[in-house]
Amino acid sequence: MSICLINILILFLSLLKNKNKFIKHFNVTSLIVFIILIIFRTLFNFEFKNSININSKIILPKIIDWLRMPLYVDSNLTLLSFFLFIWIIGSCIISLKTIFTYYKFKIYLKNISKFSYIQDLELLEKIKQELNIDKNINLYRSNEITIPIVVGITEFSIYLPNIILSENKLRNILIHELNHIKGKDNFKKIIILLFKILFWWNPFIYLLNKDIDHILEIQCDIRTVSYMTDKERIKYLESILAIIKNTKYINSNALINNLQVSALYNDDDNKLKQRFNLVLDHNNKQQNKKYNLIFCFVFIAIFMSSYIFTFKPIYYPKEDYIFIEEDDFIYERDSYILKIKNKE
Repeated sequence: MSICLINILILFLSLLKNKNKFIKHFNVTSLIVFIILIIFRTLFNFEFKNSININSKIILPKIIDWLRMPLYVDSNLTLLSFFLFIWIIGSCIISLKTIFTYYKFKIYLKNISKFSYIQDLELLEKIKQELNIDKNINLYRSNEITIPIVVGITEFSIYLPNIILSENKLRNILIHELNHIKGKDNFKKIIILLFKILFWWNPFIYLLNKDIDHILEIQCDIRTVSYMTDKERIKYLESILAIIKNTKYINSNALINNLQVSALYNDDDNKLKQRFNLVLDHNNKQQNKKYNLIFCFVFIAIFMSSYIFTFKPIYYPKEDYIFIEEDDFIYERDSYILKIKNKE
């Protein structure tokens, strides 16, 4: 039930992601909370006493019977046991691959030549004060980095390509990256990654993983330009274009797809166009609190419905399984049925 609900939600999100009005108000935090609840629902599958049962006479019984089938004759190993084994092995393999990629990436960042300009650090501290960020954040430049990235979950580092940028463009880029930190975007990506590891066999999860980066970038853009004038927004977009031109020679997406990275990067013209339109059309006076409450209410209602309504398979015994004499009857309480081979 919970898997069906999240699949419907992901499909709904995928269909509406190109609608500017929807993406502008969509609350990713509510989605992350909902995903955590779905993981909880899957791992701790219990029912309330007053749950409403929806009986299934055909579909569920057939599915359960099929899953209970032995893999081969006289085997205690069922199809369900086999699928669970494959599920666990797949999750372990993806987890190990993810850990290996992460440490490989950390070693890469540790070994590259990097340095810090005093003027960059001064500008960073100034912007941190403006955004009310009191975290210690490292700032590096490197000739081996081609796109601005934010690395970390609790301890953050910003890496910038060593290209010539005006103070205004550098300021816009730093504001964007700091808003990724302020919005806890890397943590949100971690939750999506855990969801992907747990349900790796579900194709809809990969659809969500593909869309979430784009949505997070859009919402980071909106947070960044919230207090900018129209002229400042144009300058901000020019800063993004300057970075995109620098990504022309990127030969790997390893940095972009890493689990602890938020990158100011987009290789899809349609997505880039959508980002630019939303930046230019954003209304500073618009309040998203109402929409946040609506999304929270919808997600909680969907989650609770998975406990309130439960699907139950209904089995009916075959006629030759039970024999009852004409004048005999079965008490509802303290009774049981014996399966016999014949009616004697």
